Amino acid sequence: MSQHFYLTPAAQEGVAAQVRELATFRSGVLSQKELTGLYKSNPEAAIFHKAACYITGRLPISTRAGHKQVKCRGTGWVNAGLTLSPHKEAGNFLVGRHTLCQWSTKGCRIPCVGTAGRGSMDLSKLSRIARTLALAYNEEIFVNAVATEIVAASKLAGKSGLLLAYRTNLASDLTWLAHDIAQLAKTASPYPITFYDYTKNQDPFLLGRSLYVTRAHSHHNMKKTERLLPLGLPISVVFDITKHQPLPTTWMGSPVIDGVHHDLWFLDAEPYLDADKTVIVGLRLIGSEHKKNIARAGLLAVQPAC
Repeated sequence: MSQHFYLTPAAQEGVAAQVRELATFRSGVLSQKELTGLYKSNPEAAIFHKAACYITGRLPISTRAGHKQVKCRGTGWVNAGLTLSPHKEAGNFLVGRHTLCQWSTKGCRIPCVGTAGRGSMDLSKLSRIARTLALAYNEEIFVNAVATEIVAASKLAGKSGLLLAYRTNLASDLTWLAHDIAQLAKTASPYPITFYDYTKNQDPFLLGRSLYVTRAHSHHNMKKTERLLPLGLPISVVFDITKHQPLPTTWMGSPVIDGVHHDLWFLDAEPYLDADKTVIVGLRLIGSEHKKNIARAGLLAVQPAC
């Protein structure tokens, strides 16, 4: 497995030193309180420590307590995902300030769901950056560890009569990573696993049907969206409406489903996709008024009448 991006020499040595320390001292994992204190006094040290914990298997990598994930309870499904750093949040530690959202625009970076709500908290940011550093430190170890977690979660769900759904890019946009993890986990698990994602990659042949992937629309890529509309693919659209306003029933001639109620939008999308019909995954513009205005200025959100 080839490495897609790399840590700076300083970050590489910082994480490596923590990996060595954890190998020497079996009880060396900091408590959340200790980690919070360290992050306030020495953010880099805290990030390197947590990255090493992910690499050595001391901490689980996947996320299972997001707001929309919790709303999936009672559906017969359990879901989890991977929260890496969006765009260049971890750029200071990566060679060339590598971005994890190569198709992003200003209109989606500032109001990004990855940094909203709990994601704005220091420990959430710390964890996102630490996971990203763990991936850049050794991609093969990281991908295998995530796949192993997914297989274990699928077995636990299956024994309880539930199904597992996994979203690899909760805040990032790495389609290659979604593919690699899905391939490993599906091969190893005796239970079915559904992988799904959002992306701004407009390649219509992206990953085939091995994953449910909805392409994110904005006015910046309207021409590309128009080319996708006849192809029977899911397209996510952020509507400039409040949480109390209903989503439109159609957009650009295609039916709209609710992508806000819970994260398992593919359940409602599947009948349309099986019939090779395009379906719009409708989202609402959220966040502070400041972030909403940035999203509007960046042409991220559309009016329902469009």
